[in-house]
Amino acid sequence: MQPRRWGLPYERGCYGCNAEVRSVVVTAVLTVFFASMTAFALSRLKFRGSNIVLLLIILGIMIPSQVLIVPIFQELNAMNLLNTYWSVIFPQVPAGLATVQGSYGQRYADIQAGAMLAALPLIILYLIFQRQIVEGVTGSGLKG
Repeated sequence: MQPRRWGLPYERGCYGCNAEVRSVVVTAVLTVFFASMTAFALSRLKFRGSNIVLLLIILGIMIPSQVLIVPIFQELNAMNLLNTYWSVIFPQVPAGLATVQGSYGQRYADIQAGAMLAALPLIILYLIFQRQIVEGVTGSGLKG
């Protein structure tokens, strides 16, 4: 009996793991790379059509990933990419992003509740000292 060798999945001969490593590397690394380059260009560089590009990106985010399953299959079939690694990687991108966004996305109700609790003491102080605040602003003679 040989000792178990620990290492990367492709070193152990796990062919299913090898496909997982490839899909993770391709989707994660390339997505982060291109998304960061696009974000930098849209935020820092001003060029003609940047608003249109941003609008197209936002519209693409608004489309649910489940709607894209049949068109992606038709595209892969037209490009003869069925039963290849690319046919495994391409459909996982929108579905994976939707899963990550759903699992780790921001919970807006919790954020709003926390913001309201944080602002509550300031609102109470303003209501208590409202008359003094208004008198101070009007008495200072500053033009607003």
